Amino acid sequence: MATFTHTDKQRALNNAHQEIARIEGQDTPNRVELMAERARGYLEALTIMGAISAAQYAQLLGEVDEAERVESSAHS
Repeated sequence: MATFTHTDKQRALNNAHQEIARIEGQDTPNRVELMAERARGYLEALTIMGAISAAQYAQLLGEVDEAERVESSAHS
């Protein structure tokens, strides 16, 4: 099993936050969906790495879902 350093975990968390931010402002529904899926992938990786708790995962996943919902409604 791999061992992840604090730096590895922090980098993955930063990437997840960046992916969540990228959801906003996408110009097509397909891009919104793609960015949301990428963000979810980072969150799953963070969970596997043990970098975030289940509560943090749920909170961040809620942020992804909200950003995706808001941006998707802007395209309808």
